[in-house]
Amino acid sequence: MLSICGSVNQRASTECLADLRAIAEAADQARRNEALFTERGALARAHGRSWNRIAAALGVSRQAARQKFAGKVDA
Repeated sequence: MLSICGSVNQRASTECLADLRAIAEAADQARRNEALFTERGALARAHGRSWNRIAAALGVSRQAARQKFAGKVDA
């Protein structure tokens, strides 16, 4: 990952810009949430939950739920 500390000017070269740090942290959190989401989908399937039940919990169609987890969990 590239450093988020910049050298745009003298002030920026001595400290990281808060907005760039915040967006990097948000991206890290999004990746962790996506991994957790997939893990929970796999757990629901391992517990025998149907695609219909998973879809209802997510508020999406059965097809959308299945597409979301395609190749990530056992069918």
